[in-house]
Amino acid sequence: MPDTTQVALSGGQSVATSFEVPPLADGFTRSWFLAASASFEGSVFDASSRRGSLGEDLPLQFALHQNQPNPFTRATSIAFDLPRGGSVTLEVFDAMRRRVRTLASGWRPAGAHRVEWDQRDRHSSLVRAGVYLYRLRSTAFGMVERKLVVLP
Repeated sequence: MPDTTQVALSGGQSVATSFEVPPLADGFTRSWFLAASASFEGSVFDASSRRGSLGEDLPLQFALHQNQPNPFTRATSIAFDLPRGGSVTLEVFDAMRRRVRTLASGWRPAGAHRVEWDQRDRHSSLVRAGVYLYRLRSTAFGMVERKLVVLP
């Protein structure tokens, strides 16, 4: 039977836990794990309580922002927000939806992120002028697409 502990906190309070894992004899494996969960009730959880470890405001929603500048020549910046850390992939596609380049792939912490695209494909060649799509995919939040325009 699992041990269960519940703690009610007021605003500004926190809980710290620790445990030690005893040594295990050779040839044996553990058949247990530690699970933790939390829930927020009422108005305790609001934008003012969304702070990162460095004190920065954390976004409340998953978002892919319009690239800046748009249209552009040579370089543009693509920003996205993650309300919590997770695995993401940011890719650029041509009008026929063929992948041109992967700009970001892997785990990112919660927060605001910015990636630069130098108008180059995965072979380091400059792409032609035209309309392109960029797509942010997240295992936790789904997928969002936007359009961008490359000028000659």
